[in-house]
Amino acid sequence: MSHALTATDFSRSYCYYVPQGHSIWVRIQAECVCEVINQASGERDVYVLGVRTQTGLRTEPPNDALDPGYDFWMTFSKKYVYVKRNHASYHTNNPTRVPVEAFVTTGWHLESAAARSILTPAEVLSA
Repeated sequence: MSHALTATDFSRSYCYYVPQGHSIWVRIQAECVCEVINQASGERDVYVLGVRTQTGLRTEPPNDALDPGYDFWMTFSKKYVYVKRNHASYHTNNPTRVPVEAFVTTGWHLESAAARSILTPAEVLSA
């Protein structure tokens, strides 16, 4: 029996969240998907990485000394949202792990598309 191959269509896939205390629904383009499988138990965890985004929140009036802004990457799982931040004005290692209950809602939408195996360098170039 033959199964049709599919792949994630990242142009139509995204992660999302609604922060507590806000009515804004944030959508972030999905960059990649990873499924981790525990070989002993068979338990599966899915992680979806969003593309690099930048903060849009600023102090009033904007002040680069007080609020330099930052780039961030978010990885979504069923239990946590992992956040990696880099301040735009200097290097800092500022990761966090936030339980999904800290948001009104979180999740992702992964869109599949038909796929085929590419086996040779010529096929890669052709694709």
